[in-house]
Amino acid sequence: MLINEDYLKEVLSVNIKSARIKSNFTQDELSEKADISNSFLKDIESRSFKYELSKLYQLV
Repeated sequence: MLINEDYLKEVLSVNIKSARIKSNFTQDELSEKADISNSFLKDIESRSFKYELSKLYQLV
């Protein structure tokens, strides 16, 4: 089954933001804990990141 990449980005962003808020983390705190830049986390949460999700799977 093929899944639309835009849909996956939406699901990822909603879940990360929801988990962050539920855990009472700011974007700064979560980005530090995840060892990613704050701007990348903001891009993920706003669904504006340009990285292809298929490439992320190859990294794992």
